[in-house]
Amino acid sequence: MIPSWAVKGTKVVCINSVEWCVQTLVYTDETFPKHREVCQVSETEIWRGRAYIKVDGRVNWYQASFFRPLVTRSQSEDVAAIKKLVEDMPITERLDRLAELLE
Repeated sequence: MIPSWAVKGTKVVCINSVEWCVQTLVYTDETFPKHREVCQVSETEIWRGRAYIKVDGRVNWYQASFFRPLVTRSQSEDVAAIKKLVEDMPITERLDRLAELLE
């Protein structure tokens, strides 16, 4: 199954740090994404039951599991602030707050 984040235009970060060319569909001698390299998804495909993506217009397909969606600092700060706000609240109060925000 193709991950929900693996859509054209999504920025992703490579999470593998070793040479993993054996696990990709290699068509050229192009450079593989490096650990922590930020790329952009250009295509997605299922092959033999696994999700593959192309990044930055490269020719090779890479396993989608080698990447994660990029989370910007502001997004992670927003999540941390929300967690801190609600961590000591009982669940009923959390749900009431959520209902207020959605109205």
